[in-house]
Amino acid sequence: MRNVHERRIAAPVEEVGALLADVGRPDDRLWPAHDWMPMTLDRPVGVGARGGHDDIRYSVIAYEPGRRVVFGFEPPTLLTGRHALEVEPLPDGTALMRHVLEAQPHGAYRLLLPLVIRWIHDAVIEDLLDRAELAMGRAPARPAAWSPWVRLLRRLNGMPAWRVAVRSADVTAAMTAAAGLPRADFQDAFAVRLPQGASPDVRGCYESLVSASTPRWMTALIRIRRLLARAMRLDTADWKPGTSPFVLLQVTDDFLVAGSDDRHLNFRTVLELQDASGSGPDLVVATFVQRHNLAGRAYFALVLPFHRLIVPAMLRRVAARTPVATR
Repeated sequence: MRNVHERRIAAPVEEVGALLADVGRPDDRLWPAHDWMPMTLDRPVGVGARGGHDDIRYSVIAYEPGRRVVFGFEPPTLLTGRHALEVEPLPDGTALMRHVLEAQPHGAYRLLLPLVIRWIHDAVIEDLLDRAELAMGRAPARPAAWSPWVRLLRRLNGMPAWRVAVRSADVTAAMTAAAGLPRADFQDAFAVRLPQGASPDVRGCYESLVSASTPRWMTALIRIRRLLARAMRLDTADWKPGTSPFVLLQVTDDFLVAGSDDRHLNFRTVLELQDASGSGPDLVVATFVQRHNLAGRAYFALVLPFHRLIVPAMLRRVAARTPVATR
């Protein structure tokens, strides 16, 4: 088996290569330990350092500081071969990070490799490459997304099926006042914890929310919503992913308000960044709807299930692509 993942990182090769020295340390900036089993080594990266993740064991068999680290599999792991992290300079002054796995499975791993291990491996490495970009202060253009099979495997292993937890939140009086609707027939709010060190910029969060890449299932829901809006001749019928169907109405240090007024209903979305006591700010997105007539009630009843799927999915994407302060 040979498996290769690589990513162009928009940063100098010296800065990207420095991430290799973090591997296996408690403050590892590369390994996605918050979502997967942690990777540990018994000493700083160097030839002879031993460790692994979960039940996969290996040792460092080659190390070139800032350029590559190579691990060889060890018993009881039913793999022979190696995997390596490499960093190369690119002509434009950026860097290429590559992970290469070359291994031969034995015993039960002959079955587990194509059914389980390969899928988990691919998800972990793509998350690792996302973290490399975030460590350089740059958000991934398309953050890695776990496939339905990977989410199922995580559930079977007692792990959360989603990388970022989105929860329902209270709609505060301040958010209601910021929305500015004289009467709201519907309101709800969702919140997500942004990474520790994320910039407290509510406008930047809104721009990330609007431009967040969408998985195929979300694009399909948006198309259905567009058909319903066109049938009812709503002004926001032609909204497409990557743009906002709403007008930016107000931005303060605390809130951002966007919305639209249509013949059937008025809509407001309010974003607020709330202090989470040093563990990363909470981004809260509240929705307010004022329906004017029967058509407005019918339309919103049809799109409400989509709303409750799409908003949390977009928040997960925003949290996944939020860069933090580099050290």
